[in-house]
Amino acid sequence: MAFKMPTSGRWWRLTAGVLLMHAGPALAAADTPAAGEARVFLFHASGFPGWGVADTDGRLVRAPLTPLRRVAPDRWLASDYDASAEIWLDDRGNEMARMQGADVEDEPLPQHPSGERDYRGALWPVVRNGDTSLVDANGAVAMPWQQGYGQWRLTIHPERIVWVPQRGPETILAWHGKPALQLGEDEMRVSGPFRERLLYWICDYARERPCQLRDEQGGVHLEGDWDDLRAMDDGRWLARGGNTWAVLDERGNPQGALRYLAGSYFPRLRSGASDRLEEDWPMAVRAFRFADLQAALAVVEAGGEAVEPVMTEGLLQRDGSFHPLPEGYGYPVRIVPGRWRVSRAQGQDDDGRIIDDRAAPVFALGHDNVQAVDGRPDVLVRYPQGGAAGRPGWSLVDRDGKVLFHHPAVTELRSRGPGFVGSLEGQRRIWVAADFRHWLLPPDSDIREVDAGGRLLLVATGETMRLFNTGTGGFVGAAFDHAEPPSEGWLVFNRAGYYGLMDADGNEALAPRYYQVKPWGADRWWSRGQLGEHEYLRLHGADGAVLFARRDGSLLDLPRERELDGVASPVASIVGKSYRTAQGSYFVQQWIDRQGQTVLMAAQCPGADPDSVLANGAGLLMGKGWPQPLYHGGECELPESVRAELDARPAEAVPSAVSAWSAGW
Repeated sequence: MAFKMPTSGRWWRLTAGVLLMHAGPALAAADTPAAGEARVFLFHASGFPGWGVADTDGRLVRAPLTPLRRVAPDRWLASDYDASAEIWLDDRGNEMARMQGADVEDEPLPQHPSGERDYRGALWPVVRNGDTSLVDANGAVAMPWQQGYGQWRLTIHPERIVWVPQRGPETILAWHGKPALQLGEDEMRVSGPFRERLLYWICDYARERPCQLRDEQGGVHLEGDWDDLRAMDDGRWLARGGNTWAVLDERGNPQGALRYLAGSYFPRLRSGASDRLEEDWPMAVRAFRFADLQAALAVVEAGGEAVEPVMTEGLLQRDGSFHPLPEGYGYPVRIVPGRWRVSRAQGQDDDGRIIDDRAAPVFALGHDNVQAVDGRPDVLVRYPQGGAAGRPGWSLVDRDGKVLFHHPAVTELRSRGPGFVGSLEGQRRIWVAADFRHWLLPPDSDIREVDAGGRLLLVATGETMRLFNTGTGGFVGAAFDHAEPPSEGWLVFNRAGYYGLMDADGNEALAPRYYQVKPWGADRWWSRGQLGEHEYLRLHGADGAVLFARRDGSLLDLPRERELDGVASPVASIVGKSYRTAQGSYFVQQWIDRQGQTVLMAAQCPGADPDSVLANGAGLLMGKGWPQPLYHGGECELPESVRAELDARPAEAVPSAVSAWSAGW
């Protein structure tokens, strides 16, 4: 597929998805700015079939001809359907690898929570010619190809991964790709590998043979009819038969008289190994024993009624120790790691308590309850038991019960952003910051939104709204009708139907006379509004100066273009109306940097019907400093009338640099 240039001797060619330039000055790697001078961005151009990559110096990394996605910092994956190939590229457009007939899944395997495996970073499942493997961000195959389709699953052991085919037995592999254990056709892996032991509890689907604890060399360490097996700290095992758990020694013999009930399972349920990557200790269990086991068995054998065992609720640790709950308490519920709530047995009206992992009391709750806070395991919300909202007495406490915030009249506390919003008499007018300082707003205030830092609060005050600055401790600026959530020190507000922009001190950087206002980071913002007879989209700098303007322009906010590697895009995508001419309709896009310069421009020309209002013909792509455009689907030229529309500026003074057409293009 060739993309011909109008200038003799220069033309672009797409060879199996790679864009090359011949016989003329190329946008080659040698012309690439030094590291840090230019940033790459992803873009989608009208008139072109895929996604492209360019940098802020206008250099084209990848033409927008195929699907494209980011797989790692400075790594891209292009799917060339015409060539039936997956292609890995770096930020300079260099091809790192190519795989014919392959299909790479959209999402990589999750990273191991232990952080101990640093193999090749993220890995993606890939299918090629009906076989499956894993591939890294450089396009290197990380695992031996497995026949057929299936799933790759991480295990709790950071050095083992499991291949689970759609049909047939599992294979456990080491991360360097060597098979470690192959199951038989009629076998299932019930548990293992374990966090610190490369052993596996393997059972027979038909239950015709005992289960085996097997190592990777095929050795059998113990056998039994247990339905599940968990590793303990000292070489012992916790085994489940039905709903009952028992501690086994290293040879598989039950130890002690205690047995434990935990969970509810179907009779003799045996399921495949869990996909959990973190162990869940301690376990909340009910320990039981018979005061005289032999006597109890004798009664049953004689036809008498079964003897009830002595039951004790508690927490079972991985080291095998059992810790009974405080006397008279039960119903343990984990609130946050290391903290459990227990309450009195049913029928007894008394207080609850918080205990630690060894069932030691930490603090009393009285008739209160507690709930966890997302992302803050060090903080608990304490509130009145039996109904929560509407009753005073809400507070914030730490894991040991120490009061971090309390107000006697607060009837509700909800996590919001970096802090908490508290209610008094149904009005959300207390803000509690992350460091537990708090602000009590005047009556009839209702906190609606909070910025990411907890500094600015958007507050409803009767029929209007105000901005509250916690730094100054009061309302700032004039009232307005409604607003968007505050962000990066700015507030986009609406007054009498028009938008404006307010800073953190209440100053109106833009008066409310625009149809749209949108901040772009902390020192740039966009406005769209009527100027004279026309509507304009404008980019403003930190001092309010206009850096760019386009008649009838608007921002195109595509989620995939917003950020790259977790950092906001260095350019903004601008579109406008279709321009009607005698030749037909034209549609033009621009990508503008933060200085208001056009880095990249795309246009789509008229199609076969010149009377159509849609521009659905050939595509044109041009970058800053390019010797010639790139075409798709035929040649495409912008008429002077369209260029004049793009060069049109409002009557007010605008720097000449905003024109992307009259010079350098």
